[in-house]
Amino acid sequence: MTTPSQPASTPANPSLPTLPANLGGPPPDVASLESIKFRVTQLIDSIRALAWQLEAFHPPPPWPELLAKYAVVMAQAHNLSRALASSPLASMALHPRAPLSDASLDSSLIPLLRNQQTTDVLRAESATVRRLGTALGLPEDSPPPVVLDAVSEVVVAHDARAERAQRAVAMLREKYDWRVRVAVDPDEVWSDDGDLDAPTAEAVPAVPEGPSSPASGNTSDEEEELENVLGTGLPNSDEDIRMLEG
Repeated sequence: MTTPSQPASTPANPSLPTLPANLGGPPPDVASLESIKFRVTQLIDSIRALAWQLEAFHPPPPWPELLAKYAVVMAQAHNLSRALASSPLASMALHPRAPLSDASLDSSLIPLLRNQQTTDVLRAESATVRRLGTALGLPEDSPPPVVLDAVSEVVVAHDARAERAQRAVAMLREKYDWRVRVAVDPDEVWSDDGDLDAPTAEAVPAVPEGPSSPASGNTSDEEEELENVLGTGLPNSDEDIRMLEG
């Protein structure tokens, strides 16, 4: 009496059947994938080299060198585009060999998916929305008048302080200019022997001026004017007080 033969082995996990490596399509050409990977790596390296040459922290290279690197980038990009045009990658899809559980899917596949736009895409989108709003004539929200008035007051106060500071610097430069003090009068009469330090016959000893001399009066007027321009270091107007409190 013969008994039906039993299967030699049973699958360890019958609930997860193994899928075929290919779903009816041709097997992927590993050599073509490696070639495309090599071309992409070359293009990335060339772009990085050109970008490094254009950085501002070092002197720029001569124009022929830049043009040569740019020509290399363009040639590599053209070769890559031609290789991708005849590649079957556009009609292929990747899939796991075996079904994945939800936990495995979350840990393996989701990190590969881009769920946030890049900065360049967000900037281009904002610029497109702005151009559309301008073309359609949509009204823009204007700031309230109170804010505009406050900003205008700040601008006027800043301009006044800048003008006063420039005037003070000009007055100080004119008053304490050392070049005027050490300048030599071309009409000065020198001694016959050529000694520059020897006093001349017409030299008259200088007499210190008293407090009532005109030079002293001019100095006092200049100091008073300079003090009016510079101020005493205390707020001398309601505008200054508001700026300090703000």
